[in-house]
Amino acid sequence: MRSGRGRGRHQVPGDGNVARPGRWTVLGPEAALTGRFFTAEEAFKANLINRVAAKGKYLDAARELAREVIKNPPLSVRSTVRMRRWYMDRLSREVMFMTAPERLYLTEDFQEAARAFTEKRKPKAFKGR
Repeated sequence: MRSGRGRGRHQVPGDGNVARPGRWTVLGPEAALTGRFFTAEEAFKANLINRVAAKGKYLDAARELAREVIKNPPLSVRSTVRMRRWYMDRLSREVMFMTAPERLYLTEDFQEAARAFTEKRKPKAFKGR
């Protein structure tokens, strides 16, 4: 198994794991900073995943997990799934909120304001782009 999220080979901070030091004890910041892929065994040691299935045994492992899950009360399972989805949605929104100011540097309005500042003049009318 090769793991990595993002464009090409680069890891994308934003799932919370990069910001929580305890989650990357085995991988360290190396995977996040270099974008290198890591093995399933490394992810397992770093507690990023719960189990590793042997090659060709993925469906067997998934079915075994499903059998374990259905032994639990359905309302409890549903509540847990909803809570985790809510948390991940909240985390995604926080990341978007925290990175939104960075996108302002890409706008035409920002470029005009920066040019006007360096040229010591008032900016032209902003376009909202």
